Amino acid sequence: MLAPWKLTAFLPMAFAMLMLCMGVIPGAAQDASKRPPRSTEAVEALERAEWQVLREGLRYVKTSTALGTYLSAFEISLDAFRLAVVASDQPDGRTAKAAAKADGVVLAVNGGFFSVRDGKLKPVGMISVGGVRQGSAWTADGGYLVTSQSPRIVPSGAGVPTDAPDFIQSKPVLIEPGGVWAMNTNQSLLEHRTAVCLKPGGKAVLLTVSGGGLSLFETGWLLRNREWGGFFDCDSAIALDGGGSTQLHVPGHPELDVEGQTKVQNFLTVMERVANDGTGEGTATIQ
Repeated sequence: MLAPWKLTAFLPMAFAMLMLCMGVIPGAAQDASKRPPRSTEAVEALERAEWQVLREGLRYVKTSTALGTYLSAFEISLDAFRLAVVASDQPDGRTAKAAAKADGVVLAVNGGFFSVRDGKLKPVGMISVGGVRQGSAWTADGGYLVTSQSPRIVPSGAGVPTDAPDFIQSKPVLIEPGGVWAMNTNQSLLEHRTAVCLKPGGKAVLLTVSGGGLSLFETGWLLRNREWGGFFDCDSAIALDGGGSTQLHVPGHPELDVEGQTKVQNFLTVMERVANDGTGEGTATIQ
């Protein structure tokens, strides 16, 4: 048995070694020098690319890295457009292309996680569309992307947002409100990714990562403030479902499509705001 004074000296070192083995990077939370190499390559590709205006209040950037990671990002003015949650009307799911056929939809991406039970897709976590909730909320991890009223990201630990008729629960939260970096580990699992962030000044960004993919940690870094080596200057951000679920469709612009590998249960859409409707809320129906 170690002597008490030796045990006291040993514990901090053992804890540090354990943290490193687990992939935790001490001090990485606010240190731009810790930016992962693949994130550096992606940021540099984004900096070289030019934003293109799709329509007033909606612009996009599309680029790729030398390692074959494809990046598509859309910056949305929430004064001109609103975010809306859409659930599939088919038990076996729909594609983003089908979701984008609803009236007023200008862009659709996959939403939260889901499972397959008896051939039917069911949400994992909770979604709410027009006040109709589906799934069971988890209480510890991730958060809610609330699209009703003023969009916001709420941690799951705060409970189901009872004041919001429309939301998607997902995980992980990449950036907590206030620009606080929320990722402590980089598991280096390269996958297709879908993420959404909210920016100061009433803007949102939808980001898809495809091709060679990125880890969640690497994807989140792109959404950070430029001060910390990011690109999109997000105040808060959350990951949606990824992997084969990642998909994006813009009606009339097939060149912007990100093809998914599977149908999904729910979607996040960008919709035109209806002039003088007071709230800009409502639901979309997949045709």
